[in-house]
Amino acid sequence: MATKLIRNPQMITSQIDGEVFMMDIDQNSFLGLNAVASFIWDFLEEARTNEEIIAAVDANFDAPDLDAVTRDVTSFLDTMRKGNMVTEVNG
Repeated sequence: MATKLIRNPQMITSQIDGEVFMMDIDQNSFLGLNAVASFIWDFLEEARTNEEIIAAVDANFDAPDLDAVTRDVTSFLDTMRKGNMVTEVNG
């Protein structure tokens, strides 16, 4: 079974002009997401694998190459995991 990620429902979010802004009450932190990160956040309304997320970003944005997309998305997903913005589920 592949590990999937899904949004942490306890994150407080607001969308303004297509960009997502997040607040973590426990960490007392605020984060603004750019268009690609906002797309990923929206895409994680349902549980997705890393590969599904990378493929969706590659299909929806003009990126230099798949290696760059993979590297950038993986880095962002690691940041989201460390910040408890997403939850891992088995699916």
